[in-house]
Amino acid sequence: VLAARSPYFRGLFKSCKGMSEGGGSTAGQDIVLEEVSAGAFRALQRFLYTNDLPEEEDCGERLEVGEMARVADRFQAVVLYEHCVQKFREGLKVGNVVVRLVQAHDSGLEVLQEAAMSFFEANAVVFQREAMATVNVLEHRPDLIKLFPHLMAVLGSVIATMSAENAELKARVAGEAASAGT
Repeated sequence: VLAARSPYFRGLFKSCKGMSEGGGSTAGQDIVLEEVSAGAFRALQRFLYTNDLPEEEDCGERLEVGEMARVADRFQAVVLYEHCVQKFREGLKVGNVVVRLVQAHDSGLEVLQEAAMSFFEANAVVFQREAMATVNVLEHRPDLIKLFPHLMAVLGSVIATMSAENAELKARVAGEAASAGT
């Protein structure tokens, strides 16, 4: 079933290298898959055997954000990968976009980083109004400020826009107050 549903496993089982990713094992020995959590592998197997897509983003396995997408990509389970990317997009909210951008970066999947950045850009003004406090996560990750200079540029632009809007509003209120007082 694994070979029929995944080009990765088909290649692994048909290769002359043996039964491990490194090629050091012989037929009949255990297959060793490195850098895959047991939960992610269980979710992958469930999908490959049943074709059922997980309802929850963490696949009911308490997986890290992006972990299942990374595993599905690695094992060439295209439908599962696309489903996981869609679940990531659906989970983006103004209040979590910066944290999820960090998690997307940590997952190593550029498509998740792009989804988080696109969401952030599309909702930048709302973000500034409602969730600026989530930017504090960047204080603890200066490496990301260097990796996402565009994020900092968008933040700066939003803050400047909001400052200008606030100054304009203050001037209008002051003008209305002066008119009402005369």
